[in-house]
Amino acid sequence: MLRNSQRERITSRAILALALAHSDVKELKTFRHAANRLNVLREGLDVEVDKRDDVVSVSFDGPVAEDAPRIANAVVEAYQQYQSQPRHTTTADVLAMYQEQIARVQKDLDTTAAKMQDMEQHYGVLTAGEDSNSIANRRLTTLSQELTAAQFESLKAKSDYDEAKKSLAADAPGGASAAGEPLIVSTDQEETLRGEMVRLQSQLQELRQRYLPGHPGLRALERQIDQVNRSYAATIGRRFALAKARQEALRSAFDAQQKQLIDVSAKTAEYGRLAADSDRFRKSIGNIESRMQAIEVTREASSINIDFIEPASDAVRASPHYAGTLFMSLVLGLVTGVSAAFGREWIDDRLRSSEEIRAALDLPLLGIVPQMPSVLSATVAARKVALDPSSDVAEAYRGVRAAFDSMAPDDRCKTLVLAAPRSGEGTTTSAANLAIAMAQGGRRVLLVDGHLRDPMLHNVFGVRQHVGLSTVLGGQTSSVDKAIQSTGVSNLSVLPGGPPPRNSSDLLNSPAFPELLEQLAERYDLVIIDAPAVSDSADARIFAASCDLTVLVIRGDRATRRGTIVARDGLAGVGGHLLGVVVTHGSRGADAPAQAPYGYRRRARTNHGADEMSVDEDHLDIGASPA
Repeated sequence: MLRNSQRERITSRAILALALAHSDVKELKTFRHAANRLNVLREGLDVEVDKRDDVVSVSFDGPVAEDAPRIANAVVEAYQQYQSQPRHTTTADVLAMYQEQIARVQKDLDTTAAKMQDMEQHYGVLTAGEDSNSIANRRLTTLSQELTAAQFESLKAKSDYDEAKKSLAADAPGGASAAGEPLIVSTDQEETLRGEMVRLQSQLQELRQRYLPGHPGLRALERQIDQVNRSYAATIGRRFALAKARQEALRSAFDAQQKQLIDVSAKTAEYGRLAADSDRFRKSIGNIESRMQAIEVTREASSINIDFIEPASDAVRASPHYAGTLFMSLVLGLVTGVSAAFGREWIDDRLRSSEEIRAALDLPLLGIVPQMPSVLSATVAARKVALDPSSDVAEAYRGVRAAFDSMAPDDRCKTLVLAAPRSGEGTTTSAANLAIAMAQGGRRVLLVDGHLRDPMLHNVFGVRQHVGLSTVLGGQTSSVDKAIQSTGVSNLSVLPGGPPPRNSSDLLNSPAFPELLEQLAERYDLVIIDAPAVSDSADARIFAASCDLTVLVIRGDRATRRGTIVARDGLAGVGGHLLGVVVTHGSRGADAPAQAPYGYRRRARTNHGADEMSVDEDHLDIGASPA
């Protein structure tokens, strides 16, 4: 450190100016035509410090050979003269200022650390990354599976209970009062009672063949059968009540876990910002301490005794190194070119092809929608499938419908949400056209406007806006039927967004939304939700967590790798089941046919029609501008 301080001191502006002030230096040929003599001296000066001893070698490389030793000697003399001059320093004041600065930064660091510790006490260790919510996600998945099993068990118990009540002999001879109260048995005796019922029924058939109606033996056996039937019905009823209670308990636990997962995601982001601030404060303290150490070293170096061992001799070579300069230029040019290429690749991370989309997102590509002419209005573009069914855009959305039919699981395909990483990706246009294509395929479809802060679907279909999803969830509309409106397209209805609420996330997090979604799923074959962008609010993640399937919509001419990955992870992190990706604004290739601008290689047939298409996705450039 001391040797480095000597080198920096010799090449400092003060010493070089002192060397140039010598009368036998400033008139040398080396500086005669120089615009800035100080820069010429600094560029040609070379100072080397021997690591084994405290010997410093000073040399100068310039265009005039005879001037080099005189300039080197002048620099050494200037250094000796500078070191021998008495100087007043303000080192103590500078160090005191740095100490105050360290104290301020340390105070900010302590405050940040206290906040992080408080968050860790309330939420545990919060770390950013794809494993940060893995435990909560696994618990949410487990609760979802248990809730589904409990729902099936509850439905089966209710069916058994209804069947048992039908078999009660309400008009049996002697009446119910004659049979007495039913026996209360445990659930493990259900099989025994069922076998007893079969045995008694067989015995009753035999007695009826022997005796006339009204025989005391027949009446006694009928009363016994009625009593066993009532006990069996009571057993089934208890099993139904237990299954229903377990279902409600699991539903409450699932909703609480889902809300906690969303809250922990927000806290994780805040914790990450605090961690970044903490690292920045520590680096700032380290930099200040390094400056203080440098000041201490400089103060020690100022008292060094300097001896002039050997004066400079004639230079062996005082001309530019052409070969070395050329070699260094080639190396620097190569390094600069490679760095520029990697830098451009890093800065411009757009997804330019279907292969890049599949590789980056690890999701199936459901379809690529060609770019529509810019002269089309938003309302016309959103109804392209209905207004121009023979267009390539309509064919593309029918291809998305075919992919949905072939890839969607049969056990959960009632509710579908379309979400995008950023605004302007085309979710409203895609949701409306896909809903029309689904309705034309024979499904009863409900299109829901999830843009509660800025609804748009009422303009597309020309329906009323004063009622909608916000008024139904907020309780201003007594029935959802008053908010659902016809679109003019067969089998397609729309639920507009309604007046914008103060906080849409609070409405969607209320218990009313899952109940409404379940009610709509029972009435329609498919419910499609047009969700806002993932980066705009938490609404899209809430929709994804509540719906069966999620489709990510990205715009082909401006989709970025980082943005789409962040959106995918945000939707999957709350339990959303991602089905695949739909790309909008695809390129219309110059060699592509007019009716099929996006090639197909694999064939897909819908379940509701005979639409077939064969798209060659591998040869489609989705990122280019339209011709």
